[in-house]
Amino acid sequence: MNEEDFTLAVKSTIDKRGVDIATQLNVSAFVDLDDTANAATKLQGTDNVIVWQFSSLDEDPFDPLYTLMFMVGAKTTTDPSNYTMMQFVSAVKAVFKNQTRIVIHDYSGEVAGLEAGDMFIVQSGVEQQEFDKESGYRFVAVVAKVVRKAV
Repeated sequence: MNEEDFTLAVKSTIDKRGVDIATQLNVSAFVDLDDTANAATKLQGTDNVIVWQFSSLDEDPFDPLYTLMFMVGAKTTTDPSNYTMMQFVSAVKAVFKNQTRIVIHDYSGEVAGLEAGDMFIVQSGVEQQEFDKESGYRFVAVVAKVVRKAV
């Protein structure tokens, strides 16, 4: 698997985990913040939303070893004490807790592709809350060490 395909596999694995978290929490709205065509519309609603964003995937120090950074979190609207948000954030932290191994597949097609590598979560921390008028956002910033599988 070449580097471009591997980057797609990593991104689609994060996307799948975001959708899985939304499904687990029975949240009908989920937003990949990299989806500029649809993100703004989904975020303007009053529904609770699971959100995520791919930040970077860099060779560290060189291929097949990488450092990955991304964020996964929640947006809530009618949650004055942030209890719902913290429930969502706790679910995210459980999926991306330190020392967790996540197998990387390419989920961008109809079916999952072959195993492309592994990510190992090395840092997972809750970020400061952000506000957008009536809505609150809170993210879990995740850092993982990634190994691309030789093909």
